[in-house]
Amino acid sequence: MDTSDLDVANGCLEKAEVTAGQVTHSLDVLEEKLNASLEGPALQDSLAVVHEAQHDNRETHQAVRASRIILKNWRAGLSGTVSAIVVVFLVFVPFNHKPNHVPASESTFDKEYKKGIEATNVKDYKKALTHYEVALKEQNSLVVMAEKAYAHYCLRQDKEVLKTCDKMIETSPSFGRAYYIKGLVFKRSNQKFKALEHFNLAAHNGDKLAAIQVRLIDRN
Repeated sequence: MDTSDLDVANGCLEKAEVTAGQVTHSLDVLEEKLNASLEGPALQDSLAVVHEAQHDNRETHQAVRASRIILKNWRAGLSGTVSAIVVVFLVFVPFNHKPNHVPASESTFDKEYKKGIEATNVKDYKKALTHYEVALKEQNSLVVMAEKAYAHYCLRQDKEVLKTCDKMIETSPSFGRAYYIKGLVFKRSNQKFKALEHFNLAAHNGDKLAAIQVRLIDRN
């Protein structure tokens, strides 16, 4: 590969790197807008798609960076060994850890969880609860427990909501969604200070929706 070819290749990779950066910004903006406009299962499903796109974009960005370093090495006349090391650490390792999203066969847990989400999406919360409970018998999952708590919330079964949320907090005190759903219960029952306390705890533990609820309560 001569110098002109290297220049062309580097120019293409430079454009690809800029594009990857723009995509990263766009996905971050989209995530913020989703957090501001949706909640519950609809939000989680939408964010799952965004997070997958973010993951793929990060890998693309990483691969472009690796390729640019390899070109730089060639231009500098460094050995193939250096380029090989770059490939291993900047390309192979991140790609090798990409989760497999097409399992050979779905487990009972996966099937029941998906059925629960489908029922929740059409607001059939009683049916959703049935599927979530079966899924939880197969495997403990904070995500499924959160969906179960939200279904109880939509059915106005506040005692079950609080019971499920307390179990999540006992299992993982840093699981922000548990505090958020408890906050929703207190907000609906006009317990402003308890609601604010739990939304703040949720926000502190990374729940972005909780921060929005804190601002809403502060305005009132």
